[in-house]
Amino acid sequence: MLFGDPPTIENTADHLVQGIEGARKEERSQTVAIKTTDYGLLVGASIDEGKENNAWQVNQYLMPFYTTPKPEGDGLLGCLAWVPVDDKNTMVYVITYHPDRPMTDEEVETRRAGGGNHPELNEGTYKRKRNKENDYLIERKTSGANPLATISNEFELALVLEESMGAIVDRTKEQLDPNDIAIMETRRMLMKSAIDLREGTEPAAAHNGAAYNVRASSPTLKRDASIDEVADSSVPDRE
Repeated sequence: MLFGDPPTIENTADHLVQGIEGARKEERSQTVAIKTTDYGLLVGASIDEGKENNAWQVNQYLMPFYTTPKPEGDGLLGCLAWVPVDDKNTMVYVITYHPDRPMTDEEVETRRAGGGNHPELNEGTYKRKRNKENDYLIERKTSGANPLATISNEFELALVLEESMGAIVDRTKEQLDPNDIAIMETRRMLMKSAIDLREGTEPAAAHNGAAYNVRASSPTLKRDASIDEVADSSVPDRE
């Protein structure tokens, strides 16, 4: 869910339980475009439905470890901070805010209860209530039932899939396609920055906070929109 418009819980779970074959009734062409920036990487994704305009999802990767999920309802925006703890663990901080007003009590309580991109936590801790140690509280009693139906949070579902791969994965065995271009470029940027830092050159983004004035967005643009037009939609207006 880091880049582009993530699939719904239902679609993803169906693919896992039923398999990819036959899960989709209709195949549509997807476009993924990227643009390297002063802060990291901009990613635009759209589904071509054969119309003059397409709905685009614009997400950001901001050095060194921030990503922006798609905007929520009522103008709520968010950010994910993927903070490394050690070679095998990462602490993910989920941030939600409204750019023009304080969040309402209802919006805050909804997220404390596991709404939006926020996983429900064990009281008084930063540990997810659904976690690997308790098998994510998945119910497996009914034969043939979807075991992921109890996970109603897209971000949590993504974590389940990521954690199921193990702490360290042999990437030489994975198969990427052109739509994974954002993943490829992010890895390249991180590795280059790490090598540069080892040799004494700090990443330029660390000294350019003004470049981080960008957001995720969901614009409707021409089906043949350029990546620069897509990028323009992610810069917030300032009076």
